[in-house]
Amino acid sequence: MDNQIFAADRFSAYFKKYVVEKKTTFLISAGMLFIAALAFCLGWPEAREVYSHDVVSNFVVIGNVTDPMWGPELTFFTLMWFATTLYCADFYSVLSGKKERISVFTCPASNFEKFTTYFLIYVVILPLIFFASFLLADAIRVWVYSGSTFGVDCVHYIAPKYLLSFGCASEYWQTEYYASILAEPGAIEKIKEMFEVRAALQFSFSLFGGLLLQSLLALGSSIWTKKSGLKTICFGMIFGIVSSTLFYWGMRAFFGNIAMEPRFSEGMSFFYVWDAIVLAVIIFNWMLSYARFKEWEVIKRW
Repeated sequence: MDNQIFAADRFSAYFKKYVVEKKTTFLISAGMLFIAALAFCLGWPEAREVYSHDVVSNFVVIGNVTDPMWGPELTFFTLMWFATTLYCADFYSVLSGKKERISVFTCPASNFEKFTTYFLIYVVILPLIFFASFLLADAIRVWVYSGSTFGVDCVHYIAPKYLLSFGCASEYWQTEYYASILAEPGAIEKIKEMFEVRAALQFSFSLFGGLLLQSLLALGSSIWTKKSGLKTICFGMIFGIVSSTLFYWGMRAFFGNIAMEPRFSEGMSFFYVWDAIVLAVIIFNWMLSYARFKEWEVIKRW
């Protein structure tokens, strides 16, 4: 008897069916990601004259960043990473209309296979396409400006590790540079500790913030089938404002104006705890969105 939860051949058939039906949308999405990355990688150096001789002569290599475009590209990469997560607003686009719901729930594939298909496409494949598109756009930048900018030897391919770590890898910390400015005993240790905390904050916000946004948008698309992205973001903003206000009032009511200090304020424990909490929330959101997806088959198929 076939597995009624997950069968590889059935999953493969549904995956191919979904991709073929959505191929135009996916091609447009991939094209937009590449064009945006290419426009920035080629337009920013021209607009800001990044590779002019005056700028290059004053460029200081800090933290093993050998190209003055690496910093702006990292900022743009982070923004585009969050923009890519917005595609999860279409995670359950198959629920948008009556005909779409009839089609998806009468298709001979399990709900878990359908959910896995959407998860692989929107959470895994599209971000990988974005990453590959960004590297290709960066390579085109190097090809264009290394050939058109004579006398400039600081045009380099951006390091994938630099992007994937959101600039937080230890080899890109500027410890020696700032320690030489500080010029006091134990300066390097103090600077390393500062960069460790800053890197943990930046990496946690960038990576886990994007993953959390993906899960929230997917959950929202299982609740609202029309304009789910806009409704989810608006609900999140309202919920955040209301919950923050209630939390503030509660703290004032119980503790008055007494200064509060976090329990995990020493070292990196604070970030480990909050990362674990955010990860638990992300997993809960995905489980809840899958449960909501299964409920649609029972109560709202038609």
